[in-house]
Amino acid sequence: MRTRPREPARRRDPGATAPLTQSWLSMARDHGMNHCGASGTGGMHMRLMFALLLSVAALSSVLPAQAGNYRLIAGESVISFTYLENGTPKPGAFTRLEGHARFSFRRPSEADVELVVHADSVDLGDPVRTHFAQSIDWFWAERYPVFTFRLRELKHLGGPRYRAIGTVSIKERELEVSVDLELARLDHKLRASGALVLDRHDYGLGIGFSSLFATIGREVRVRFELTGAPE
Repeated sequence: MRTRPREPARRRDPGATAPLTQSWLSMARDHGMNHCGASGTGGMHMRLMFALLLSVAALSSVLPAQAGNYRLIAGESVISFTYLENGTPKPGAFTRLEGHARFSFRRPSEADVELVVHADSVDLGDPVRTHFAQSIDWFWAERYPVFTFRLRELKHLGGPRYRAIGTVSIKERELEVSVDLELARLDHKLRASGALVLDRHDYGLGIGFSSLFATIGREVRVRFELTGAPE
């Protein structure tokens, strides 16, 4: 799947809104001092206007108008999953991740995200299971070293909740997925967390000789905690 090239985002000066904010507050304060003494009602109106301007100024400093570019922090990100082996839940994780995103809280529909997972980083907590997971019947890490997620659309559901629609490409199969997630700002970082369920048969995983050694459930429950820092 090809992603549409985008113009590089211009870096936003953190102090760019400071003169405007100071101007608003100074204007409201001076106007209030001249008129709030005229009547109780006038004073109340000026206090409300001052509070409104203060709120707008605060939002202007927190939510940038232009989208920011973020790079995934591998040490603060994890994709884990749970599958059933002979009816017993077993854990797993991928330990090597890469990714980048372009995102603005004001314009989530313009978001652009690509996540790359290294297949040979799969870890099932047991060397034998891990070896099978990297083999030809499963991820075939030697031939398909990475698989990807590419965002097609991001919808704001209210509050911190979003719905991401995109494609997951594993081996030679590319399928659309929809996943609900939460986005949070941690100082200057951006954090996404959520979960989804994948059918391993959709991607041709675990169909072969090695599947004779254990009964593996088709559903794989995936959880992710991804943190990005500004580039």
